[in-house]
Amino acid sequence: EWRNENTRLSNPIGVALDSAGNVYVTDSNNHRVSKFMPTVPAMEYLNQMGGISHASYRAGNTLYTGIGNRLYLYDLSNPAQPVKVGQTQAFSGTVQSVVVTGGYAYIASMDGGVVVVDVSVPSAPVFVREMLTQGNPQALALDAASGNLFVLQNGPGLVSKFDLTNPASPVFDGMHWLN
Repeated sequence: EWRNENTRLSNPIGVALDSAGNVYVTDSNNHRVSKFMPTVPAMEYLNQMGGISHASYRAGNTLYTGIGNRLYLYDLSNPAQPVKVGQTQAFSGTVQSVVVTGGYAYIASMDGGVVVVDVSVPSAPVFVREMLTQGNPQALALDAASGNLFVLQNGPGLVSKFDLTNPASPVFDGMHWLN
């Protein structure tokens, strides 16, 4: 039964899955990440902190969750008991979206562009660089086959493309206007 005030989602924005079939939802207005388990008819809170949650991404046994202006990393080796293992420094804007590949997290930071963080050691994420964008980045998409990162930006209404051949130093590779 999910219909009581303590379990109601309010503006869920991001979702991620783990190998056990658990679903993790970033619940923006409640400032938390909620965990839904396939064998339990209720949810539990993975974490509740100040700040708005907009983004979740799962890679291997790690869940990457943007809460406010930070990225939090959780170890999902035991999906029944996720463990917070690290967090980034504060970014200049709210985390809107996150994707991870090759030991690097790419974070759409509202008002701050795209932030690159080395997450090869989840307990000690390291800021690498910030790439300014023409508008506020809203969403990221990763094309692993081509090695490209696409950034949807509001304001000017465009999608920018970055080449990730060198993952620590993405190269701007064009844009497409959406109007």
